Amino acid sequence: MVPTLNFQIGAYVCPTDCKIHIQDNSQYPIDSVYPKTYYSVALFYTSDWFVSDFRMNLTEPSNYSWIETVNTLPLSGTVYIEAYWVRNWEHSLGWNQGDICQYNGNFYYVVLGGGVAPFEMPPDLNGAWIIFDSNVSAAATYNFFTLALGGGNVWYDDVTVNKTCNNISITQTACLTYNICNNTGSIQYFSITDVNGTLITNVTLDSNAIPQYDGNNVLIGYLIDSGDCSVATFTTAGVYILNYGSVITELDFGIVIFELCTYWDCYLSLIKQVLCDDFDPCCVQCDEATKRKHELFRFALNKMEALMFTLNQKVSYDALKYMNVIVVPEDRILLLEEINDIIGVLDDLIVRCGLCNGTQSSTTVVNPCRGCTGN
Repeated sequence: MVPTLNFQIGAYVCPTDCKIHIQDNSQYPIDSVYPKTYYSVALFYTSDWFVSDFRMNLTEPSNYSWIETVNTLPLSGTVYIEAYWVRNWEHSLGWNQGDICQYNGNFYYVVLGGGVAPFEMPPDLNGAWIIFDSNVSAAATYNFFTLALGGGNVWYDDVTVNKTCNNISITQTACLTYNICNNTGSIQYFSITDVNGTLITNVTLDSNAIPQYDGNNVLIGYLIDSGDCSVATFTTAGVYILNYGSVITELDFGIVIFELCTYWDCYLSLIKQVLCDDFDPCCVQCDEATKRKHELFRFALNKMEALMFTLNQKVSYDALKYMNVIVVPEDRILLLEEINDIIGVLDDLIVRCGLCNGTQSSTTVVNPCRGCTGN
């Protein structure tokens, strides 16, 4: 009696390197006439359930202690994986059109029209077989494997895994000041960019953040050792992204930093100037300069209140939509750009009016509300 084989894969996220590790957990019966050495595994994985993102590994088909490490997907938190067990060419009784086999480290499929591929000749010498190589795209290869299911030589299993990590943490310790910590047992790399991915220059880091340069001696990020923390001090408010990963050229994870404390300080300062000084708003004998000053403050406060309310709404929306998401996809970038535009309007208001102990500008500014008219 031929035993029933249970082909199955498993996946887990390793906490030390934050990569997905995939294992062959198939149950091969002891003393089976179909032992594990009769099969090879082709792996496919995707971030969008094979709608447009197709990735594969066909390079280690005969590794019988098989394990694959995935760290190359455009990470959205969820990775969908499919594995196909394929009969090795030496261990089949015959091959029909559309069948797939593994031979000598490569996968082949039968294209002979309407017939059976002779199994006396290995695939690399048999014109009925075509090799899966770099000329066949990942999407096309995946389609061939799905079509081959049910033919008696290809079996299948799938698994979904969520890739979430906290290898790097960031904690605000004061206005404009943060601790960036490596929580892993190995070195990590990071960079701090604006919402468009450009390294920012308005931040200083202590010596625990070791600068990293490319071949042209251009700064591309920082190394932080296991267990270390680095103090990051920003010079201005804004929206920034802390990108990190275990390879300096693969900073796949991202934490968004909304550094807004100076705006809140200004907003509260303005409220105090309007409501908490000795000026009597009902006074009819007060000098015109004092009255005018408070009119300006109230007018500016109304503008700031509208801006701060909109800003808080969008920041809250970002927090709800991307809760526990440690990547920054394209749709999130668009939202962060909108938040940045509001911050730009706040900057213009504060600089022009000298609201927060600054110097009031006497220059007439053309179209001062940057972003309000689309300019």
